[in-house]
Amino acid sequence: MSTNNTILGLLSGLAIGAIAGILLAPDSGENTRAKIKDKSKEAKDGLTENLNDLLENMSEKYDVVKKAGSEIVSTSKAELSKVKREVGS
Repeated sequence: MSTNNTILGLLSGLAIGAIAGILLAPDSGENTRAKIKDKSKEAKDGLTENLNDLLENMSEKYDVVKKAGSEIVSTSKAELSKVKREVGS
């Protein structure tokens, strides 16, 4: 989870730095607003992409854990049946 926090912090820092740089640069208001709009869209797109990657990664891990759990249950049931047969004999 710390990797995700690090990525989020890095992206936030980059966005804040970009906005601060734009606001402090000598340029007209119209150009500054256009730059802010562009940078905001880039930041949003980057965050959306990272979130989608995170969700996909989590979904894949969930599927792996679910399959492993299913296999454990099946194996446990088979072993339990075997023990019951041995005890019953």
